Amino acid sequence: EIQLKNEACAFREEAVQHLEDAIEAIKKLEKLRRHTLELLEEETIKNSNLRLKLQNLPEMVTKELEALVAAACDSNTAKINELQTALKNITSEIESLNQKQILCETQNAAMCKEQEWLWVQHGEAVDLLNQQMAQKANTNILLNEFCNKKRDAEQEIIKLMNAVQEVKDGLAKEIKIFNDEEEMWARKNAEMKTKLDLQKIKTSEKKDEFENLSLKLLAVQSEIAENTTI
Repeated sequence: EIQLKNEACAFREEAVQHLEDAIEAIKKLEKLRRHTLELLEEETIKNSNLRLKLQNLPEMVTKELEALVAAACDSNTAKINELQTALKNITSEIESLNQKQILCETQNAAMCKEQEWLWVQHGEAVDLLNQQMAQKANTNILLNEFCNKKRDAEQEIIKLMNAVQEVKDGLAKEIKIFNDEEEMWARKNAEMKTKLDLQKIKTSEKKDEFENLSLKLLAVQSEIAENTTI
């Protein structure tokens, strides 16, 4: 924006300087044209005065003076022609400078319009840039919020994973304890079963022995009864 302002100021200063130079040249040419007209008027007045003086002089002197006046007139005519040519050139130069001035003013007006258009474009570009910057700021805010939420979610996931790992570790310990206890009870059950089996064997043996003894007792009792009867 500052660069564009500097360029616009430099352009205006250059255009103004060019117009001022053209105006100054026109003033100088106008001054020279007026001076030439004054010289022509002076020569015309001098010729008129000489003609008036000739009317009052004798014939011989008049002829000599006429010759001198004719020569002077020829010289003055050449000078006048030269001055008229210079005047035409000056007039032509003034017209050329006027045309250049008009062209410069036209170009300046066009450039001013172009400058106004550039300022409008610059304003629109600045507005668009501000809009993009605001959108970028909003995007950054949303991105920061998303990053914060993502970080919080990651931390929450880490906490949950740690909690799950703790549960897994605790469950593994409990399973190990359960397995150890199960093995222990299995051993105890095996030992108890062995003892029960031995006890059953002993009981069966005792039962057989009891039955044998009972049979023997019955036999003895029967024998005693028979002996008693006799």
